[in-house]
Amino acid sequence: MSQDLARVPGQPLMNQRRAYRVLWIAAVLSFLASFGIALPYPVLTPLLVVDGTPLSQWFGLEPKLLLGLALGAYPLGMLVGSNVIGSWSDQYGRRPVILWTMVGAMLGYGLSIVAIMNYSFTLLLLSRLLAGFCEGNVAVFRAMASDLGDYIPRTKIFSWSLTATFLGWTFGPLAGGLLVEWGAERVFMAGLVMLLAGWLLVFFSLKGEARPQQKPQQTGQAWTLFSLADIRAFAWMHLFACLAVNAFYEFYPLWLVERFNSTGLGIAWFTLALQVGMLSSSMFLMRYSEQRFGLLPTMRGSLLLLALGLLLVPTMPVLAAAMLMFTVIGVMNSTFFGTFMADYSERFRHYGQGRILGLITLNFSLSAVIMAFGGGLLSLLGASWVLVFGGLLALLSLLIGLPLHARPMVTAEAQA
Repeated sequence: MSQDLARVPGQPLMNQRRAYRVLWIAAVLSFLASFGIALPYPVLTPLLVVDGTPLSQWFGLEPKLLLGLALGAYPLGMLVGSNVIGSWSDQYGRRPVILWTMVGAMLGYGLSIVAIMNYSFTLLLLSRLLAGFCEGNVAVFRAMASDLGDYIPRTKIFSWSLTATFLGWTFGPLAGGLLVEWGAERVFMAGLVMLLAGWLLVFFSLKGEARPQQKPQQTGQAWTLFSLADIRAFAWMHLFACLAVNAFYEFYPLWLVERFNSTGLGIAWFTLALQVGMLSSSMFLMRYSEQRFGLLPTMRGSLLLLALGLLLVPTMPVLAAAMLMFTVIGVMNSTFFGTFMADYSERFRHYGQGRILGLITLNFSLSAVIMAFGGGLLSLLGASWVLVFGGLLALLSLLIGLPLHARPMVTAEAQA
């Protein structure tokens, strides 16, 4: 073991069977989290822009701007939460941090139900902020899985993690699109139930295994990693890639409404096409590409194709062509982020998995906030402009990543 990595005193060595058990639990938690996060996505655009409910009448603002605020509240909360929650788990343990943050997230979903039933846009914003802050614990789920890197290959770890996440993103919007027919509050109620199931799983199934396997070199908030020379280029590359995909994630529902007059259920089906592409990559293509071409070439190639896909989406003339392009974007998105995290989590693990994966969640949340507000303004010209802007951001991310070098091989003697 490297001298700068010390095993936590009292932490039992784990056999591979136990390691896979913890990985399975982390994957289930990732699924439940992404399912709950994705549930409202098909709901907010029809609720605030199409249906004309009292929720869309707040200080006389344009409904599209309210949509941007509603979309931005959750990642704004997650931005703050992910900056500290991952580091907390490095210091105090994965299990207690997960349990308490899931309780807070359930409270946030409960307040969202109250907000919708009482047509209170202010309470809806506050509830989404609270839920987002607490669901910054996604970094902890990933750190708990990445702790297993001594027992399971990291590409397999992140393949499992991303597959579970994408399954949640697949079925969450689809369930949201179906449940909204019985009322938007039912959608948030389903999210609360999923969170409760996750809390029970952690409480009864995770004990001593959910501790950090190694002490980090240093502790601190995730955002301070931007100041470190060895990690800075990776951090900026990831941030601009997140800006690109969030431009797409947050405004493709509006683009579908503007271009094809899609309903909530129609948006859910397009989301399903996107997730099918992500799943096919996380289950098959990501590991094959890494073994065939290496991590960095796979990262760069998939990011280039992702950028081209985002630029081409607004030109799709018919529903079938657009749905096919959504699937291609899903494949490239999953391949890039999966290979990125596998390399990144191994290369910088000495800073603490909770902290470095907290930066991953922080970047995604920060980019979601920026695109929710900035994209909301740009969408006044048309949602197509937001998608094109996302493609340009992906190209910028690629340019930042071009000078990066492959991680040198670590010999057994160096690890001793």
